[in-house]
Formats: sequence, C-alpha cells, structure tokens
Amino acid sequence: MAYFAWTGIMLNIVIAAWLTWNCLLLPTLEATSITRWYWAISRKHSVVKPAKTWAHIWMSNFHLFGRDFDSMSNRLGRWDGIGKWTVYSGEEE
Repeated sequence: MAYFAWTGIMLNIVIAAWLTWNCLLLPTLEATSITRWYWAISRKHSVVKPAKTWAHIWMSNFHLFGRDFDSMSNRLGRWDGIGKWTVYSGEEE
C-alpha cells in the first residue's frame, strides 16, 4: 500500500515540475530571449526604437502556455530559439 502512495506522490511531483517548466519557466526564458533580440536590433540599427518600453515588449512576447510559432524573422534579424538569434547587418546583398 505504501508503494502506491509513494508512486502517486512522485507522479504528482513529476507532473508539477513538467507543468512549471512548460507553462512558466520556458515562456519566461523565451520572452527574455526575444526581448534581448529586439534590444540587439535597436542597438545595431539606430533608427529602430521600440514603440513602448522594454517591459511591454517582454510582456507581449510572454505566452503563458508556450508559443505557437517556431521562429520569428524580419528584414533586420531572425530569432530561432532561446539564445539562437541573429541580427543582420542591414546592408543589401
């Protein structure tokens, strides 16, 4: 009987850890990475300034239950994941 009790407790801990990671920690890291990408774009291209504060940009990129896209790109850069982003030089090829 104690085996089933401990198995249930461990299963609940695993589920809680998974939900915490997928619904809270991962979206926080992704929003921070996207905000850093926008920040790098605004530093490299001085004409690009955020319309709102950086906190607004972070909050707009925070998706509580995860994002529904794989990557983001525009003419100034590309974001592929946490820490996997590039800022283009802005020179035409």
